[in-house]
Order: sequence, then C-alpha cells, then structure tokens
Amino acid sequence: MKQRPVFLALVALSALACSRDRARPAAPPTAHAVAPSAPAPTPAVVRTLRTVSPYPDTAAGLQQMFTELARAAAANDQAQVDRLEEQLRLDDDRFALAFTFEGHRQLHSAVVPPSRARLAEKLGRLRALGPGATVTVLSATGEELADGAAHGFDPRIASVRASLRPTVRFYRAEVRGAAGESVVFEPIAFAGGRWVWLAEPWAVVAPVVTVPGTTPSRTR
Repeated sequence: MKQRPVFLALVALSALACSRDRARPAAPPTAHAVAPSAPAPTPAVVRTLRTVSPYPDTAAGLQQMFTELARAAAANDQAQVDRLEEQLRLDDDRFALAFTFEGHRQLHSAVVPPSRARLAEKLGRLRALGPGATVTVLSATGEELADGAAHGFDPRIASVRASLRPTVRFYRAEVRGAAGESVVFEPIAFAGGRWVWLAEPWAVVAPVVTVPGTTPSRTR
C-alpha cells in the first residue's frame, strides 16, 4: 500500500509530460533547396522580329538606315551595302503584310520577281551620288495615300492605293547628293521585323488615259 502514492506520482508526471509535448509547437519542415526555374524560351517568331532589323520602325530609324546606306555606297563598302540591301529586299511574306488580299492577287507576280534587279539598279544610282548625301523621310498611311502628292509621294501611288493596307504606314526616302541629284525609294514599309522597299508597284499598272468627251480608260 505504501507504493501506491509513488505510483500515482509517476502517473501524474507522465500526464504532465504528455500535455507539454502536445502544447509544444511542431518543428518546421526541413527546407529543401529549390532550383530556380529556367525562363520560358522566347518563341522563334518573336526572336526573329527582335533581331532582324537594328533600325526602329520610325521615320528616324529609316533615316538612320539610309544615311548609313548612302555613306557605305559612297565609300564603296560593299559588305555594308549588301547587309543593308538584305534589309530592304522584298519577299513574298512581307509583300503580303503590306498589301491587301486583292492587291496581293493582282500585283504580286508583277512586282516581287523583278524587285531584286530594280533594287540593285537603285543602289547603283545611290553609289553615283558620292559622299555628303542627305536623307529626307516622309510618311503616310495607306488610307491617306488616296492623294499621294499631298503627302509628298509620287502621284502615281494613288493608282495602287486601294491595294495597300489602309492602316499600314508607308514611307518615302529621298537621298540627295551634294550636287543636287537624288535617288528616291518609295513606298517603304516596316513589315515582318524589318524595312522593305515595295518596288514602286504603280510601275506595273497601266496608266489612265483621258480622251476629251470620253470616260477615262487604261492603256494596254
């Protein structure tokens, strides 16, 4: 019977210890090092648009490009001229971005295939200007070019205005040599991540002939 108080005391101490264990906050879980997640890869199309042209899609960007082109041509720096020519070269995808569906159907086959030879001819004339050339840039949207002359463009652009995408901004770059001669590139658009010369599409459209007393007709 004398052992009973001792036994009860042990039971009480055990209960107290259990209650303290329950009241004690649980230890935080062991931290595991988490490797930083790799950034999502940039889509190939976006990478292309960012890297194709170093010249911004603004009038100032185009002016900078043609200033460098005129300087390279005058210095006979063929490597630089070739690099900038590649920037201006017309291709199927960029033609489609600047022209309406109907305009693409009507003009593509007459404009795109000969555009490279015509660009080479333009660059030859640019080289002949010599050093000290200055560049002037004008622009208007396709919708505004119903009267191209009002914006400083070749008036003949009105004949293809319906084929130009109305919300695209088109540019005219005039490179004038120190002696006063000039070479004009128009229309130009920023399409598919770079500048592109659209090779004067009105050159393939039959001019309108007006005979007094008759309705205007196109020559064939």
